[in-house]
Amino acid sequence: LFRSGGTALTFSDLLMSICVSNWKNYDAREEMTEIRKEIRQYGNPNFDVSQDLILKSMLTLADLDVKFKTQDFSQNIDKIEGEWDNIKKSLVFTFRLLEKLGFNNDSIKAKNATIPVAYYIYTRKLYDKEKILKEACKDDRAKIRHWLILTLLKGIFGGNSDSVLTAIREVLKENKTNDFPEEAIIDRFKSNPNKNYTFTVDIIDSWMGEQYQSPIASLILMLLYPEVVEKNGGAVAQDHMHPKVIFSDKKKLQSLKLSNNDYAFYSKKENYNALPNLQLLSRADNNKKLDMPLDKWATNNGITEKDLYLDNGVSLDIYNFKNFLEVRRLRF
Repeated sequence: LFRSGGTALTFSDLLMSICVSNWKNYDAREEMTEIRKEIRQYGNPNFDVSQDLILKSMLTLADLDVKFKTQDFSQNIDKIEGEWDNIKKSLVFTFRLLEKLGFNNDSIKAKNATIPVAYYIYTRKLYDKEKILKEACKDDRAKIRHWLILTLLKGIFGGNSDSVLTAIREVLKENKTNDFPEEAIIDRFKSNPNKNYTFTVDIIDSWMGEQYQSPIASLILMLLYPEVVEKNGGAVAQDHMHPKVIFSDKKKLQSLKLSNNDYAFYSKKENYNALPNLQLLSRADNNKKLDMPLDKWATNNGITEKDLYLDNGVSLDIYNFKNFLEVRRLRF
């Protein structure tokens, strides 16, 4: 099938056309535009979801085959329309929750990974009383955040994700009376060689070179500083622990009178801009810290070595930068 201009229609286009032709109580195109607009309110950068994601979510939440099949979709179009209002509420609320959990459009590259969260919200009707946003559900939120971070880091939804989505939906169905079943989901995939949640030492070592603001660095910092994220939601910022200006300003760096070898090490962006020199702070705290030397900032704010993922006695002086990075690599 082709559009009038000769461009081939995708399965997503075909399913959308079925909605347009068969929905009796809603204008499907207006609804698609509206839900994407509502989702875009959340996240910094704001979440941007595709038509494909919305349609895949419809199938998943309506407990239909998650694969795009025009015949199945046509046969169940009345059921989908009948549930549309709650599906829409669940999807919008999902991205509102994800913003509170510290995610944004850049950190969630595999958007299909959000669909199990939407299914959880939909089946529990959590969008109604907003219970999951309250203090009493702090542990439940922590499980969702932790599971989603691990899922994104491991690329569980890479490639053909329909079988993954179906399996996770089965786990959610089997655990209807509990909090978000993070452990049960991880257990379901433990024997899958390509989709398990095992992280090797080589994988973890490779993360140590991740640079400031990269998606992986963002996710790992969320893992390392869950309390900062829980308290501040999306209002967090990545901070260079030893301030970037010390290394990037040639005059400041020369004023340290380092040896040639140390000067070369300190001046490399791949060192001072990498994960071991990063932490997560609230935006307010980050604005207060600015370019303050790390040792002074820690002393002024009662920050301990443990808070900084360091061994006791590790110097925060700029002249100990090499050792500082190495200790943090090992502690991670």
